[in-house]
Amino acid sequence: MPVELLILLATWIVGYSLIASLLLAEYRALSDDSRFRTYAWFIEALQDLKDDALYQIEVADTIEILDQVREKYLKINGSIRMHKKKLSDIPAEDRPVAGGKIYQTLEILRASMELKRQAIKLALRNAQTNRPGTSSEAVFAPLKKDGRQKDGIRPLGEKTEGLNRKVIFDKVPKDNVPAE
Repeated sequence: MPVELLILLATWIVGYSLIASLLLAEYRALSDDSRFRTYAWFIEALQDLKDDALYQIEVADTIEILDQVREKYLKINGSIRMHKKKLSDIPAEDRPVAGGKIYQTLEILRASMELKRQAIKLALRNAQTNRPGTSSEAVFAPLKKDGRQKDGIRPLGEKTEGLNRKVIFDKVPKDNVPAE
């Protein structure tokens, strides 16, 4: 009788361990399955992408780097657009709100990129106009009809505002004014 009990006990132990391993494998498969992803997971992943993109936009110091960030996140095969394909993984009742969050994120990133692009262009323009030997103060003055420069200033560049054409002049020290 004790041998039969040992065999029965061993069978139960093997059976339970087999069932436990099958359940654990099924749990792992179900937890990785996209059908069990939630709205919170989707929004958290989108927020992580948005934070990464905003950081990369912030540290971009050239237009080329900014274009690379745009391609990485906003293009058709970009991270945000690829995340949009995961809308089918979340419950149907949450999809419209999640889709709205994606478009909101895209607009925020586009606006941030445009502001950063303008800041980079302005910094480049300022770096070009503040050459060594010129003062940092630029004065907007209308161009004289005969095209001569006024005393004490010299033209740096032109600016067009609507129908008005203006030339940007830089102040020249009195001893550097050319004699006419």
